[in-house]
Amino acid sequence: MNIIPGLPKDLIVQCLIKVPYKFHNHLRAVCKSWNAVLSSPNFYKERQRHNECEEGIAYFHLTERPSNWEVIIYYPHGNWLERLPRAPEEFISDWEVYLDEFNFVYVRSKHYLVAMGLSNKYEDRATVLMFDFLSRKWRLGCDMPFRRYQSACAVSPSPKGLVYITGGVENLFQNPISPHLLESYVFNVEENKWDVLPRMNPDSPQYYCVAEFVDDRLYVVPDHGRSLQVYDPQTRLWKTIDTDNTGEHVVNCISAFGRLYWFGLRRHTLVLEEFDFAKKLFATVGQYPSQIGAVDRAVLFRDSIFVDVLNNRSSVYYLFNLLDKRWIQIEMPAEFPTFSFLSTKSAAVQI
Repeated sequence: MNIIPGLPKDLIVQCLIKVPYKFHNHLRAVCKSWNAVLSSPNFYKERQRHNECEEGIAYFHLTERPSNWEVIIYYPHGNWLERLPRAPEEFISDWEVYLDEFNFVYVRSKHYLVAMGLSNKYEDRATVLMFDFLSRKWRLGCDMPFRRYQSACAVSPSPKGLVYITGGVENLFQNPISPHLLESYVFNVEENKWDVLPRMNPDSPQYYCVAEFVDDRLYVVPDHGRSLQVYDPQTRLWKTIDTDNTGEHVVNCISAFGRLYWFGLRRHTLVLEEFDFAKKLFATVGQYPSQIGAVDRAVLFRDSIFVDVLNNRSSVYYLFNLLDKRWIQIEMPAEFPTFSFLSTKSAAVQI
């Protein structure tokens, strides 16, 4: 492949990986050779190896109707927005999105954004929609083996591209609410298939829960936070960890630097806590700025947590630095839309 006549390919690639991601569409349009380079997984591996990757927060946002949605990515360090291409109409014309049965994650090893839980209007089934950052195209995944509400979802650090779904209930709308589900599943993005996992411990309610991977193990945190369900993919076994937590509600859960952080309520006060795995204890991390209200969404961004908070019915955005424990308010671009908690899911991306 002759990218630029007279210059070695390796030298040209080293130059291209330094071009900011917002200009990659311009590079793709130069010629077929450049488009092929930017569509290769090796190109983005080189960006990672040379610390040239850019990180952002992707928002899957419902607009006026459940079937009408868009994906917007905000890149804090460049303070710019990207709107992803809309999925082909034949992919989405028969599908609707209801966030109670929907999960949205980024699979870094495959450069895929994965939307799980699109409901078919005419059949009792739900499926997966994936955006490939290399080809810049959407594609349908295989149907999910279940429909469930309020489930937890986490991406394995494995290079295989594995997404785990666990917890939740079968029917959110019956009274009383149906029992929590013990079955868990894993979706292989590369092979586009689902596998079933062993059942969870039935003694730990997992109706509303969040999940994160820490040290290659899946931690499932129920909203009361008083015990954790831990799954080891190597042994395929679950175990329960009891904690000292007396909090009232866990809002978001994040893993970073081998630790587990969560936002929640303790005695009606919003707190950010860190879990010590050795001592099985929680410790409050830093102090909330006085103007912070309810935390809507929280995602890991480099060495910080990017937080959306609800303040007087409007959203405010902060970075909490995990190293120096400082809060920094972020001024969003003027064209950034106003989201509500009930209309949006978010995920951190790296490209």
